Amino acid sequence: MQPDTVIMNLHELLEKIERLCDILGGDRLVEVETAHISGVSTMTVGEAGLRFLQDLSKSGLRVKVFSTCNPISAPVDTVLDSAQRDMLFMLKMLGVSTWTTCTPYEHVKVRSRRYYAWSESSAVAFINSVYDAYAEKFPGVLALVSAITGTAPRIGLMIPSRRAPQVLIKVRSPRPLTYTECGVLGKIIAEMFGDEIPYLPEAGTLFKSLEHVKSLLAAYATYSNNTFLVLEGVTRNYDEYRKMLSDNVSDKVNLDVNDIVRAERDLGVIRDNDIGQFRCRSCIVVGCPHLGREALCRVVEMLCRQTDFDLPRTFVFTSRFARHCIKHSCVSLEIIPDTCLFVSKYVGELSKDYEIILTNSVKQFTYLRKILSEDKVLLIDSEILEKVIAGTQQDNVHR
Repeated sequence: MQPDTVIMNLHELLEKIERLCDILGGDRLVEVETAHISGVSTMTVGEAGLRFLQDLSKSGLRVKVFSTCNPISAPVDTVLDSAQRDMLFMLKMLGVSTWTTCTPYEHVKVRSRRYYAWSESSAVAFINSVYDAYAEKFPGVLALVSAITGTAPRIGLMIPSRRAPQVLIKVRSPRPLTYTECGVLGKIIAEMFGDEIPYLPEAGTLFKSLEHVKSLLAAYATYSNNTFLVLEGVTRNYDEYRKMLSDNVSDKVNLDVNDIVRAERDLGVIRDNDIGQFRCRSCIVVGCPHLGREALCRVVEMLCRQTDFDLPRTFVFTSRFARHCIKHSCVSLEIIPDTCLFVSKYVGELSKDYEIILTNSVKQFTYLRKILSEDKVLLIDSEILEKVIAGTQQDNVHR
């Protein structure tokens, strides 16, 4: 379906989605619980996408199921771009809830083994791998059409028989992994096995929180077309997937922390002894995917304990729901809702104002390096970030 196709009524839209189901190899249309639409920032959408949305908004059609959308180009309350304001207005005309977050699963109930028409890869990977929901990464246009019709083609991972684990990956670690290590692990698994579905036994011991699971799955979905991992102890119904292993597993692999450390070294992850050189003219960016409320509270608490004005400025991207729960007076911290660095005006501003952008997100590191020079964006482990902050305060004490 071309995004500039003019749609004037529901009947025509249903006909098109039925044809699309055949083209994509779906076995039938299914009713979806909710929809989530990506490609709503004017930094990424083209003229054809804008025209398509304009035609839909004028048609009188409205979404049939509860629907949300991805981050836009700036916080909703500060949008100056007329095209972005128009896009938000058109989405509202269609009945889409303009939550503008890439983590809608933190604010809407997701049920196991129900169908979802979502188009944000990290969110699809999360609801598949944590809730055992039935979802496949849809193009933004297909997610929007599914929202209006209430139906979607049952394709790929939405078909239960295609969700059987194919590789067994044992990850040994004497401790839970850090946020960045989780992202690196997701990258390793994606590059090793492509579209095959992995099963990780005893995975629950690897993660401190669901925030760490988000890091793993966001990186995994960045480097693989697949958006489903079975995480023993985390994934709902994992015991049923474990029973499928003997019939389907084609490969068994053992990984440990040393494999992750080597991969971090290849990515140039900043280590303890490299900290000092990055305090000047650098900034820290976290929140890809959007930081959850508990993680945001921890960042704020950590930064607000510091009184050193030489602290690298930290930019946190999150949802407005998490942002509204936080009050702070930390001069080195800026909390930005509704958008993310990659699809916003901030990417140009920060690359101009700072020599180095430090991030703890493998997904963000990968995306930013596509549009900025490689020496401009560096990956730094979350625990090292804390040492940057603590180290800055200590330096100030000894002056």
